[in-house]
Amino acid sequence: MDDLELLWERVEKGEGPDILIVPITNVIRARLNQYEGKLGYWEKFHLAGAIANLTQSRTSCNASYWLRFSLRNIWKAGVPASERDENYTPHDEAIEAFTYEMLLAEVDRAA
Repeated sequence: MDDLELLWERVEKGEGPDILIVPITNVIRARLNQYEGKLGYWEKFHLAGAIANLTQSRTSCNASYWLRFSLRNIWKAGVPASERDENYTPHDEAIEAFTYEMLLAEVDRAA
């Protein structure tokens, strides 16, 4: 069982953001480190989404939804290039502008 599956199970057991944000940000940080120097649009889109979802979980009345969505985005970031369609929607300049350092700073703020 991988780290995302273990975290998913913890969400399903009812653990909330106060307990899960740090381990989830650790996974996001590790994934960002895997893509350092080769962070493409797909990875930026999904990892930025994971960070935003995680932040949303702090204030939502349905935190488990946002925690699951964050984990799903982390998983999606790792989908192999051969299995994704990166052109299903036009690329957004704001997402293109994200850098490894910017996303890492956002993860640190989320933690």
